[in-house]
Amino acid sequence: MRWSFAKFLELSGIALLGSALYWGIVQNNMKMEVQLLTVGTVVFCVGWFLDSRGAR
Repeated sequence: MRWSFAKFLELSGIALLGSALYWGIVQNNMKMEVQLLTVGTVVFCVGWFLDSRGAR
């Protein structure tokens, strides 16, 4: 269960990074892009941390 939740968080983080790219290039909104990049990175890192803790 922990592994699948960690992978879900990692995938969600990557999706947020992709949407940040959209906001930056298409919408030309740098503030929203940076916010989404920050949130996506934090979500991905939490998932990565949970995944690495489960491997022990």
